[in-house]
Amino acid sequence: MAYSNICLFYIYYDVLDMPEHVFFNAKEWLSMIHLKSINKSFEKKKPSSFSLTNINLKIHEDSVFGIIGRSGAGKTTLLNVMTKHVLPDSGEYYFSGQPVRKMPKQIFFRQIGIVYQGYPLLMQKNVFDNIALPLVIRHNSHRFINETVNHLLRTIGIDELKNHYPSELSGGQKQRVAIARALAGNPKVLFLDEPTSALDTFTTMELVTLLKKLHQQGDLTIVVISHDLNVIDALCDRTALIENGKIVACGETHAITKEITQSFPKEGDTDGLR
Repeated sequence: MAYSNICLFYIYYDVLDMPEHVFFNAKEWLSMIHLKSINKSFEKKKPSSFSLTNINLKIHEDSVFGIIGRSGAGKTTLLNVMTKHVLPDSGEYYFSGQPVRKMPKQIFFRQIGIVYQGYPLLMQKNVFDNIALPLVIRHNSHRFINETVNHLLRTIGIDELKNHYPSELSGGQKQRVAIARALAGNPKVLFLDEPTSALDTFTTMELVTLLKKLHQQGDLTIVVISHDLNVIDALCDRTALIENGKIVACGETHAITKEITQSFPKEGDTDGLR
């Protein structure tokens, strides 16, 4: 038996002989995001808010994952838990194999980028300065900021807009600026909250193409929160369907969207869940 094969033989059996808790911690590392039995309720403070019930979800590294559901289904609450803006009442959240509850906020937030619904840009700053904002806050050097922002402007196709202000941009252009700003810190995960809700069909498909390109170019996990079946189907590898704060289906995107379309044939809404 060759020396390399002998090494692999012993590594294999060493893994099998690991204590149970070590083995399962190693498995957590395989997922970029792993939610285990997450529960969240707002009943005491906000009776009208939806809660999350026993959320179990794995999002693999370098994947494009969709979370789809009707308005009020719990998508935003789930996003807020995954971005650590809301703490769950119970359950465990692992990010890149590490328990998020033990991770300092500053360390965690450096590893994620978020594009919120409505692309909130600073109206008094031009496109270049909006994208540069996360890097300025981190006190990066002027040279690093210039190189990073100019690279993003070229990559996302808005180089000619760098001196424009948000009031001069279309909805699609604003969304591109918001994506560039979210990517400025070189995150591991990019979260997108209803990224196409205010865009026309043509601009929506342009954005989908851009996100596919960004995913192919680098080590980036993308999580898309949406009610638009067409966007989820065109962009995501796997998808979870959330209803009333519960994950009711999770799997390959085409299978999930097909199931949704067949489940609501009488509503005449095959484009999305409202």
